[in-house]
Amino acid sequence: MRNSLFLSLLFVLFGCSSATIDGVPEHISPTEVRSVELFLSRSSMNKTEFEQLKLTAGNLFAECGQIRAGRFYSESQGLEPLEVSDEQTIKVKATELLALIRENDPQLDGPGNNDSFFDPGQFYLTINGDKSQTSIKTSLDSISEPTTESEKTLHDLATTLRSIAGSSLCSNRTFYGIGTEYRPSQLTYGP
Repeated sequence: MRNSLFLSLLFVLFGCSSATIDGVPEHISPTEVRSVELFLSRSSMNKTEFEQLKLTAGNLFAECGQIRAGRFYSESQGLEPLEVSDEQTIKVKATELLALIRENDPQLDGPGNNDSFFDPGQFYLTINGDKSQTSIKTSLDSISEPTTESEKTLHDLATTLRSIAGSSLCSNRTFYGIGTEYRPSQLTYGP
């Protein structure tokens, strides 16, 4: 009896979280994508960090910092105009992701709630189109170490967004396994 109660408690604590994917359109082209929003958060030994990026109207907003007692404390934020090629790259990757999800109906891990060092973190992606809004909520750990095609595509889109944002993300080269691509145009020189 005691063991079954313990197992039931573990299921309630860890088994109830599931990924959500809502609003995948039948078809969307890159020209119909209006915004792409990415939110990442993860707890470590003594803090909970976050990054958020939003592509909208030819600009990329980037913010990073810490979450304490449910409040967001920004350490760095910026709004930069994007080169047309960078904006197009993000929109194409977003539509490729939506097509993959529509075709495969992936089973993703549920997001964490940042309550401990062992929590899997949060990975939230929203793609807004002319007539649709797709929301994906999963764990950061599953995207940081992708094993499925859907996870790898999500990782690639997140890496591309972080890469385009460059050094404006609290000087983090990676965010718990999600890095940046090498982009020579992002290099800065000086003292």
